[in-house]
Amino acid sequence: MRLESLFQWLETPQGRTEVWREIPPGRFLMGSLDDEGQEDERPLRETAIERGFRIGAGPVTNAQYAAFDPDHHVEAWEGVPREELAHHPVCTVTWYEASAFCGWLSQAVDFAGAAARLPSEEEWEYACRAGTGTPYWSGREEKDLDRVGWYRGNSGKRTHRAGEKPANAWGLFDVHGNVREWTASLYRNEPGKEIARDSMLVLRGGGFWDEAPFTRSAIRCVRYPVVHYRTVGFRVVLDAR
Repeated sequence: MRLESLFQWLETPQGRTEVWREIPPGRFLMGSLDDEGQEDERPLRETAIERGFRIGAGPVTNAQYAAFDPDHHVEAWEGVPREELAHHPVCTVTWYEASAFCGWLSQAVDFAGAAARLPSEEEWEYACRAGTGTPYWSGREEKDLDRVGWYRGNSGKRTHRAGEKPANAWGLFDVHGNVREWTASLYRNEPGKEIARDSMLVLRGGGFWDEAPFTRSAIRCVRYPVVHYRTVGFRVVLDAR
């Protein structure tokens, strides 16, 4: 497949769809209510996204990442054909590797002057929620998650092809589960206050190994940028033209 096609079309079980989704500027309620979620998700607060952006409809796939690093180890899963793995989210990627991929992509593909980068956690949650205020964009209950995301309860403890489950209202797949996703944001244990371990980065979305509460729209995971796990991948943002 030509390089441009890899970053133009996402091949899902339902058919071909565009890789990039336009996210408008706007305001939303970020975080969780006092009786919901974890302490570092509170308080629930209005947050502004001043500029629109484009974001990947799904996490970066093994096929897309192989164009950047053909030697990257592709995680094999029992019962999944090798050719199918190309469409699964790339995993075991450090934050540094995800950032390097974005730098490479900016040079390798012409996005009409737009630069590729990791999303901030504010952008990530805004795009994930797509105008919703419930724990999952699909609703409040685990059954609502089961319909749209891969988590410990239904994943078989492995990744799944990007786009197997329904997309949210803004066309994003796999924002709940499948793989946790690196962001560009340093961890703060409360809004506006950065912790002393300022080299730790935030991951969003939860992964196939996580229980349902740890795949919510507001969930925050924190890791050092040098670590890599089978549960961790990323998706890419393009700055607005």
